[in-house]
Amino acid sequence: MISCIEQQTVTKEETMKWDNENTQSYLTISDDGLTVSWDKDFEAAWLSSQTTARLKDDIFKWDFNVQAIADRQIGVGIMTEPPNWGFYGYLGAGKGAWSYDAYQGAIVTETRAVHSNLPNFSENGVVSVVLDLKENYTCTFVVNGQETPSINLPEGCTIIPAACLLKKGQKVRIENFEKVR
Repeated sequence: MISCIEQQTVTKEETMKWDNENTQSYLTISDDGLTVSWDKDFEAAWLSSQTTARLKDDIFKWDFNVQAIADRQIGVGIMTEPPNWGFYGYLGAGKGAWSYDAYQGAIVTETRAVHSNLPNFSENGVVSVVLDLKENYTCTFVVNGQETPSINLPEGCTIIPAACLLKKGQKVRIENFEKVR
């Protein structure tokens, strides 16, 4: 699998941080750009954030470290460009968007679970993503060590990593982003 593949340095154009221009204003992005959190009092159905990354033509992997779930739904995952959030900014609602929902323990797209019975967590956990946009056009989620079946992506697509938060106190950090060959 990926461990046998040569790792390459990520270029400046392929960095991944939370994007101030594509993050709802009630969310806070850390000074290093790697953590997004809901710190302010505000009532909303969902608050969404995209990353600066526009990934294509290679193989990538990274971790979403969900540092606080605050006993509510939270979604981390990917969407094709152009973004389609679906209703209320829920990442797993739109066409061309896939989200690991930590509360349900499922990968969700177009509001339905495509992979269920995954580990769920009520406090924190790690969701790794392996994205092959070079040969197979697939995305594989690894939830607290449990790998999901690969999701087929449209050939030639560009992918945007993203998250949606539902409650004050939630926090997600991007870690270990790299391009692999």
